Amino acid sequence: MSSGLSNRRQPHEQENLSKSLLRRLVSSTAACQKLARSPKESRPMITDDFTQALQIGQAAPDFLLRDTDGNDRSLSDFADSNFLVVIFTCNHCPYVLGSDARVEAVIARYKERGVGFVGINSNDAARYPQDSYEFMQKRAPELGYTYLHDPSQAVARHYGAQLTPEFFIFDADRTLCWHGTIDDSPRDASKATTQWLDDALEDLTGSGQLRVQTTQIQGCSVKWLEAH
Repeated sequence: MSSGLSNRRQPHEQENLSKSLLRRLVSSTAACQKLARSPKESRPMITDDFTQALQIGQAAPDFLLRDTDGNDRSLSDFADSNFLVVIFTCNHCPYVLGSDARVEAVIARYKERGVGFVGINSNDAARYPQDSYEFMQKRAPELGYTYLHDPSQAVARHYGAQLTPEFFIFDADRTLCWHGTIDDSPRDASKATTQWLDDALEDLTGSGQLRVQTTQIQGCSVKWLEAH
């Protein structure tokens, strides 16, 4: 039996909904800004020099990296995302492979909330052939994010990435809000007792108040080029 109620929102309902969404976005962005104690910095560009690990409140270094379709991508390609999760990952690490399903579940949950995801593989493919660009292309269809190649490792060094998988969450201004890993057992889901990445994204897209800014990180070491 029809209740006689229309599914179409009335003008005042649409206005209230829009105001609610706006307040949530402003609150989420403010959470990063409140946690960041250092003044906002101009966005650094990638060079060949080492820099120290990114700290909460610092700007994401820009990059220009090739995706698995052969296109060059930079931070501006993800400008539509309210938050951007940068994942340093690879093709062979058991911590990466062991957490893939959980990462994909997080992506499915938060993409509709305006969160973008991008993966970066910086491993030395000469010593670890499974991490080559060609293997990235084979792996990409299984992933819910854009997969980028960092053969010079300059991006990994400027972000301060040390392990795979390692996660950095940036706000709409691409200021670092959160740094850590998916949970306390990336390799074996049955032993996980936390859900750090999910909690952080729930905080940022929900209440706007982060409970923590950083977590411990577990994973495989980035496979650096011999020269480094």
